Amino acid sequence: MFLCSPTFILGFMPLAMILYWVLPKKYNLRNIFLIIAGLLFYSFGDAKYILLFLLMASITYIVGILIDKIQGKIGKHVIIALGCIVLIGVLGYFKYWNYIAINILNMKSLAGITMPLGISFFTFKEISYIADVYKNKIKADRNILNVLVYACYFPQIISGPISRYEDVISQVQGLAFSVEKVAKGLKRFSFGFFEKLVVAGVIGKFVDEIYALNASDYSFAICIAAAICYSLQLFTDFAGYSSMSIGLSEMMGMDINENFDYPFVSKSVSEFWRRWHISLSTWFKDYVYIPLGGSRCSKFRTCFNKMIVFILTGIWHGSNLTFLLWGFLHGVATTTEVVIKKRLPRVLSHIVTLIFVAVTFSIFRAESIGQAGQILKGMITFTGLSASASAVMWGQFTLYFGLIMVLAVLYCMPIQKVIYNSKIGMKYKKVVTVIPYVVSAVLLFICITKVAVADYSPFIYFKF
Repeated sequence: MFLCSPTFILGFMPLAMILYWVLPKKYNLRNIFLIIAGLLFYSFGDAKYILLFLLMASITYIVGILIDKIQGKIGKHVIIALGCIVLIGVLGYFKYWNYIAINILNMKSLAGITMPLGISFFTFKEISYIADVYKNKIKADRNILNVLVYACYFPQIISGPISRYEDVISQVQGLAFSVEKVAKGLKRFSFGFFEKLVVAGVIGKFVDEIYALNASDYSFAICIAAAICYSLQLFTDFAGYSSMSIGLSEMMGMDINENFDYPFVSKSVSEFWRRWHISLSTWFKDYVYIPLGGSRCSKFRTCFNKMIVFILTGIWHGSNLTFLLWGFLHGVATTTEVVIKKRLPRVLSHIVTLIFVAVTFSIFRAESIGQAGQILKGMITFTGLSASASAVMWGQFTLYFGLIMVLAVLYCMPIQKVIYNSKIGMKYKKVVTVIPYVVSAVLLFICITKVAVADYSPFIYFKF
């Protein structure tokens, strides 16, 4: 089950919301409900791995208790090391075993392992819990129900954002029903739903057609279109799904940190990563970059630390070498910004950043290093469109697709913030506040109509 699936939208979500608010807080009933709802939600998408999911959550709980109980740094070091090895080992096995079996062991018969949904997200949540216990940021929770709520919280269980333990549990324990929060959350959910389902869905079909072309069809125009459109697709898909998750949480009374902050307004690659997939970049900053020394050391060591973080970021996405290359290039770009302090003019810096991000995302999307190379070659080879590429390219030149592209660009810009803070927004504050609710109701109706006929595409990041 996904947040944009008909089963969730038309059945699970309304029923879960009603039951959650009807249940009293006594006797941990809400916590028990959240655990059951999370396991049910997960089992709809990947029932065969439900025991693995519970096992990893239980290991997290036990490791936290042991770290808290054991006296002495050495003992704590050993426990957290073993805990991380087990959790990362499970993640590594499912993400990379097929690649190892086929490309290193040369034994295709050993491949065929399917990856549990959301394993990258919930594994990182569990590691952050035991790491925070180890660093005394939080106390190990003796109540296993709380740990299971954190692991099983269904709006985030398979898609993130990667929230911290204290941010989730501290709110769950004191939630009170609020019509205002439910309305605000539903508005956020609806905008994200439309962004993911309609905008990303339409652009995604075009991108898939481009990447299905033969290498001989990769001319300049089609490759540039691929870079621009995939960047917009990935953003609207992931940011839209994150908005759905944040909106759901808000409907349940919880405030979840933002996962995107208009990354395409960035004027450097470093700024881009402060705005893109914030929960992941913050996770790597807190649990890898800073422990390595962060920027509190020599310039060389700072650059080394950044390279490690971005290579790991690439590896986190999967075993495909294109992810590793993508992470490496972003590491090179951010370290270059550390070494070369002088900045380009703001407009030029913004343009260079957008070009770099779009080009590297086209590598990220490629099925292989060979395909990535062909696309990069096409970007610098000014050849005409082939018959196949022309059919794909000109087939998209419709008013509808043009409107979708405009909407995608608008989603990338802080339009609402600008309007709210403008003179007109301040003067007509009530009108400006009400309009988004009306628009969100229309968008929600459009999306429900589409999912009612099963016209939706899965979330891109499920495969990571």
